[in-house]
Amino acid sequence: MKKIFLILSLFVCTNFSFGFNVTIIESESFNAGQIMDSVWYGVCVSMGYTATIMPQTTLDNNTFFATTDLLIVSSGVIALPNNRILTIQQFLQTGKPAYIQAEYLDTYGGDIAFQTIVNNLGGVFAWGGTTNGDLAPMNVLGTFATTNNAVASISYYWYGCFGTGNCTIENMLEYQGQYFGFQFCPPNSGVGELSTTSDQDWVNQSTSLPLMQNIITNLVTPGLCAINGSGPVVNLGPDTTLCQGQSLTLNATNVNSTYLWNNNTTNATLTVTVSGTYYVAVTNSCGTGYDTIVVTFNAPPTVNLGNDTTICSPNTLTLNAGNAGATYLWSTGANTQTITVSITGNYWVTASVGSCSASDTISVTINNGPTVTLGNDTTLCNGQPISLNAGNPGDTYLWSTGANTQTISPVVSGTYSVTVSSGNCTSSDSITVTFSAPPTVHLGNDTTLCSPGNLTLNAGNAGATYLWSTGANTQTINVTTTGNYWVVVSFGNCSGADTISVTFNPPPVVALGNDTTLCSGQPITLNAGNAGDTYLWSNGDVTQTISPTLSGAYSVTVSAGSCTANGTINVTFTPLPIVNLGPDQNLCNVPNVTLNAGNPGDTYLWSTGANTQTITVSTAGQYWVTVNNGTCAGSDTVNISFGNSVTVNLGHDVTICPGVSEVLNAGNAGMQYHWSTGDTTQTISVNTTGTYWVNVSNVGCEGSDTITVKVSPQPIVSLGDDTAICPGDQFVINAGKGFEGYSWTPGGESSAIIIVNQPGTYAVTITDSNGCTASSSIWLKQFCASDMYIPSGFNPGGSINYVFLPVCENVVDYQLYIYDRWGQLLFQSEDISTGWDGTFNSNAAPQGVYVYRIDYKLYDYDQLMKHTKTGTVTLIR
Repeated sequence: MKKIFLILSLFVCTNFSFGFNVTIIESESFNAGQIMDSVWYGVCVSMGYTATIMPQTTLDNNTFFATTDLLIVSSGVIALPNNRILTIQQFLQTGKPAYIQAEYLDTYGGDIAFQTIVNNLGGVFAWGGTTNGDLAPMNVLGTFATTNNAVASISYYWYGCFGTGNCTIENMLEYQGQYFGFQFCPPNSGVGELSTTSDQDWVNQSTSLPLMQNIITNLVTPGLCAINGSGPVVNLGPDTTLCQGQSLTLNATNVNSTYLWNNNTTNATLTVTVSGTYYVAVTNSCGTGYDTIVVTFNAPPTVNLGNDTTICSPNTLTLNAGNAGATYLWSTGANTQTITVSITGNYWVTASVGSCSASDTISVTINNGPTVTLGNDTTLCNGQPISLNAGNPGDTYLWSTGANTQTISPVVSGTYSVTVSSGNCTSSDSITVTFSAPPTVHLGNDTTLCSPGNLTLNAGNAGATYLWSTGANTQTINVTTTGNYWVVVSFGNCSGADTISVTFNPPPVVALGNDTTLCSGQPITLNAGNAGDTYLWSNGDVTQTISPTLSGAYSVTVSAGSCTANGTINVTFTPLPIVNLGPDQNLCNVPNVTLNAGNPGDTYLWSTGANTQTITVSTAGQYWVTVNNGTCAGSDTVNISFGNSVTVNLGHDVTICPGVSEVLNAGNAGMQYHWSTGDTTQTISVNTTGTYWVNVSNVGCEGSDTITVKVSPQPIVSLGDDTAICPGDQFVINAGKGFEGYSWTPGGESSAIIIVNQPGTYAVTITDSNGCTASSSIWLKQFCASDMYIPSGFNPGGSINYVFLPVCENVVDYQLYIYDRWGQLLFQSEDISTGWDGTFNSNAAPQGVYVYRIDYKLYDYDQLMKHTKTGTVTLIR
């Protein structure tokens, strides 16, 4: 936030000039702390001037022109509408100077006024933006730093708006290359000078008074403000020499200028590609500037070292850069036209003729020649792989087979040769390869036997040499144990091999167990064992296990390869006793019940400890019995419940108010409930008219009841629409008759009608015969009708009543029209705070009687009423 400081003392100046009148437009009405008007007043008085602080409305007309030699607008943040900016401009056009205070944003009134007036009066100026924070020390420039006081800088400048202009603008204040204060020197000598600074708070510092006096001196002293220079400064640079193919852009840019080049183009820049002399004339409102440049384009040299080259060692290669008479720089450091190379590498040269140069690069490869070794002559078995490798990767190859790869893989006997070329270097070699047929060995398919047993393995190929996996070296061996057996058979350099897997399995063992007797339905599993073997049961099953459910003899054959085994078992199933105690029973008002286990002659065991076929029970619970026929047992369970009758009472029928719920309670906690609503809880809550019933059950016993619930109609009360009242008037508020009770707020009245005389909110709650309530409220806003006061005359030159301005409160849609006696419209306004100042088209209207018409609207309580007043007003001069 910007800071406001008070002046602690006035700087006294010894430069007095009596009879000079300064009008200062006040600043303190915007903010009491903005005392710039008082500070400027003190500075003017200290310089011997007569100063007057005037209201901002002074700028609404030109009546102050005749009595003002210097105008100071002391606040940068006051509103300056277009008509007031025009008044300042017209004041300058009388030849008198002015100072407009600007502020740190270019949207403030002072900033807009300065930029607008300068550009309207032949200058060029634009604000560029805001620089925040402390801008001290702020440097003071030109005569503002010397006349009449020596002021190199000021120590306070908080935030500021910077800008730029053309030659009509003198820069006054500078901070880090940006300008924050300016004086406009109009190109028309009949127009007064205009100054501004873009921070108003610097004025409130006692250290700023010398600069304030200098600003006034520069405004009122002839000859200190003048157009800067004779025209734009143009500099195309020194004469330039370039190589052909390059280009040069000539730049004559000046702000707000026009351009004319020797080729008649009118752009700020010109791009040239051919030799010649180029000139430009640059013109702006300050004059015309000129410059000329000579541009020369030379042809560059051509350098060609030839294609990349490969040679065989020990040969050498001479490289020639051409362009005799040029200067040279080789990658080797040599500076001659030619060099001789004998080492592999990349060689480059740059040839220069004057300021132009050209380069080229060549890759030179020195090969030592390939070395080829295919190895000794070789004998192999048919199908045995061999790869012949000529080596020297990346060279070129030509084999006797016609192949051109680095390697070949022959499969037939013969002599193989290759020639290897590396650039212009070659080398050759050859090898003889012989293939012989290997022996064939077949030990037969893998074999499985039943132990004990043996197997003879024969490697064939009589007369060969043998090596078995057992270590034996005979043509045949005899094996008696499970294992993998292999043999290698050799004839000279060739050999053959084979492997066989021999498995000796033990015969399976089958044990189904002893003959067995079971109860019907009791599970049994017969297991033949010997997992992984094959099975065939007497019932046709082929699985390792079966689960019979019928009495009989069961047999199985188990096979493991060529080995088999058998087993048999007899299985007998005995029937179970059938026990049925009947379904669970819920008995209502019954003292006991008899339970019967059936199956006469069997043995019994009841949950009660009894061992008879029947028992009689009289208490609720779960009862079971087990019946045994000697081998097998059967059982059953039954749940017995005894209950008493159920009594349900929902109460008398009931009437309820709207929005109120009634809770219906079926009692008999812990029993089962079924309501007509579908609910299954002991209680339900209802709020709609209807007949409701419930059925309550408990262990076979039931009870029910019905109730009727009626919802009373909602009572309605209304106090009417909100309206207005003038304090002291009476207003009747009626809640209506026919209710059992009334309760008002505020006040607590209990009648149907109340009478009030003050604005506010009034509310009532009524109660009907069913005890149901309703509420309503009304708001009485405060309003008292207004009227308009219209003066009968005014004097624009007086100190009071200098504007014709009707007065009225609460006016809406206001229009004021002023006509002369011939009916011509001289003035109109839609703003009740803006009156007629007695002018027409910026000229003073003559003394006389004028006609007014005022159209406006006023509220009559809550209605907007249209009014029109007409009459005459006398203008006095």
